[in-house]
Amino acid sequence: MSQKPQYNRRSIIKKSLLYGAGLLLGRIIGLPVFAQAKLLEDSAYLNLEMTLGQPAGGRIEKPYVAVWLEDEKGNHVKTISLWVNKAELERTRWVDDLRRWFKINETRKSNKQDNLVTTVSSPTRPAGKYNLTWNCHNESKETIAAGTYTLLIESAREHGQYKLIRETVTFGAEGFTKILKGDMNVQDVKLDYHPRK
Repeated sequence: MSQKPQYNRRSIIKKSLLYGAGLLLGRIIGLPVFAQAKLLEDSAYLNLEMTLGQPAGGRIEKPYVAVWLEDEKGNHVKTISLWVNKAELERTRWVDDLRRWFKINETRKSNKQDNLVTTVSSPTRPAGKYNLTWNCHNESKETIAAGTYTLLIESAREHGQYKLIRETVTFGAEGFTKILKGDMNVQDVKLDYHPRK
């Protein structure tokens, strides 16, 4: 049977001194002691341009559109934009057609967080070109950490198709421009990231 390690005052002091010496040495030679995520500059921003298409055919409603960011583990970071029918905010009759985003919002509500349908949504848009600017802050209004994320653009029409666009993006000290492959709902998507103004 293995013996449990014995802890006494001397061994605790010794371990504390060794730990403190390691911290000091790490600072002297410039090694990171605790891995802390580097935050983006407060002036960083992402500009997103996209065009809503108008499919040919009979009765085609304006699409519901959700644009949001998830971290590498798939956790919701920020809903950048949500376009739904404002007349039905309380009923959410068609909002659940935004399948992935809707699950996120339901989880938030079950955790006693804000219902994003009532706090960040705005009306649906007709076909045309639109521009969104996001300040790289999360739902808590804090600057996000530098790193890799997934940008998602989900769209659904009452008498049309469901689409989901996903793109991996890395926010850091370098800016970037990306053109994303769109679909019949959301077309000509362009991302411009600026790490500082």
